[in-house]
Amino acid sequence: MSYQISEQIEMHKKINEIVKIRQEQISEIKLYFDDKNAKFYKDIAKIGENLQKLEVVFSKYEYRQKCENILSLSLSLGKVLDLNNSIKTILLAEKIFEEHRNYLKNNKKNDDKTFISKLFEKNSSVPLSKNESIKERMSISMDKSESFRRVQNFYEALFRNDSKFFDNFDEYLKNQTNLQSKVESKFDMDDFNNKLDKMMNNSDYKFYSRVSLAFDLDYPAIIHSACDIIYMLYNKMLDKICYKSYLFQYIISLDKYICSYFIIPCANDLKKMSEYLIGKEIEDVSNALEDFYK
Repeated sequence: MSYQISEQIEMHKKINEIVKIRQEQISEIKLYFDDKNAKFYKDIAKIGENLQKLEVVFSKYEYRQKCENILSLSLSLGKVLDLNNSIKTILLAEKIFEEHRNYLKNNKKNDDKTFISKLFEKNSSVPLSKNESIKERMSISMDKSESFRRVQNFYEALFRNDSKFFDNFDEYLKNQTNLQSKVESKFDMDDFNNKLDKMMNNSDYKFYSRVSLAFDLDYPAIIHSACDIIYMLYNKMLDKICYKSYLFQYIISLDKYICSYFIIPCANDLKKMSEYLIGKEIEDVSNALEDFYK
């Protein structure tokens, strides 16, 4: 018992450190994507009052893609934030980011959309509790193996609003790898993703829903709202039910996805914006000096 308590304390410290750093970064991003903010970014450029110039910094295509990418991601994540178990949210958020990554990797810049692009864009949103496709496939499956039973129990618990989800999740992680071995081994994320892909392979349902709108979007406003969603996602990691050592790799994986597909891209946009504003200032000063010495 004392070992479990010390383990939870250690996990709490590690998770709390990650969450603190990321929420500070997200708060900074939200601040500088606010048009009411008058502070200098890195003490060199006022971005808040110049946010409309993002449409000049990026091409029309780049600007639109950025809007659709972040909006698609934030709306998909919003659907899993209110699940009755924080582990469910973390697990499905990791899957959403994975599907978002797959979309970006397979999407072409021209109108000749790939199969993957069409698959996501034609997807209609289905509430998690009403995903009859997966539930039906699990109930009628002829696979009676022990490994499938664990997968079946896990996904049935995922769609039930009861307290048994964590027990099933616990068992699922402990027994997922080295099924022939009596020795408990670490959970294999790749193995889990492969099984999840197989479960989803013949289903039209995806956790990630692609947004494609016929009108212009406001990129700063989309980032501003997405920051709130990502911030709340990190809050989920602080739930005491998440202080399990075998869950920590999920949190690490999700954190890497958030950094790669939200925090770093937003920081790069702010950097590019500040470079543009400084360049314009230098250009204006040079033009003024030339006019002065004519």
